[in-house]
Amino acid sequence: MSRKFVGACPLMFPSSSSMLAYNGFLSVAGKDFRVHISVPSHDKLQDARISCDWQLSHMMQGYQSSVRKLLEHSKSLADFIIEFKNLLNRIAECNHVIKSAPPPSYYKHLIEELDKLGWERITHVDETFTTVKIKTNDGGGREHILTVHVPLTYPIVAPTCIADLPVAFEPHWSSKDSLVTLVKSFEEELEKYQLFWDVVDELDSKTHVLEPEAPTRASNTRRIFIASNVSIYLTIDPFHPLCFPECRFLGQDSGMFGFTYF
Repeated sequence: MSRKFVGACPLMFPSSSSMLAYNGFLSVAGKDFRVHISVPSHDKLQDARISCDWQLSHMMQGYQSSVRKLLEHSKSLADFIIEFKNLLNRIAECNHVIKSAPPPSYYKHLIEELDKLGWERITHVDETFTTVKIKTNDGGGREHILTVHVPLTYPIVAPTCIADLPVAFEPHWSSKDSLVTLVKSFEEELEKYQLFWDVVDELDSKTHVLEPEAPTRASNTRRIFIASNVSIYLTIDPFHPLCFPECRFLGQDSGMFGFTYF
């Protein structure tokens, strides 16, 4: 790593010798936030995947085009991370989005909504009431947890949602919406994947799944044992789970003979 990178991002480290992924913390407005950034190859910075603290996700809302421009003009992933950190600090300075504690009106409004939703459905609320976890069941009886990160400007600004779904849950939001309407939208989203989860549940129960060892409801891939030193890697379309999946055989060539032609 260059001295420039170490000086600007001392808590970010490459995840491998290929330098295709960095993991660690970025200092923004005097606070350290967890960030993971990766690219498929050095010549495909525009396909970068960024995972970060929910507060940083809120900060980037409305600035996606600026992030894309940084990716287009950066010479390397390390250069992008430096400029990305600078952008985040400029946004924080301009918008003052990183604050200490919500005002009393925030708590009053949120507690009223939790009362309407039903406290029996709440599995977790953090000490600042900015993170709420809500449980619900889908049509197949499967339990799901919706993690909601509530901004201090809620409900004017939409909350950020995290759930184990094959595709990220990004509900439409207006200032008139609430946690009740949010959960209703989430439950409607769950129904889209009932057949997909039926299929992967059957695979998990009737085959020897090697990977992932503990699949989540978001996982649409399975590596399944076929024979000694032979496995098949399946990628299932969550919206068309009964269509023939993308298949890739893994193992020694001698062991795969007879399996790759069918």
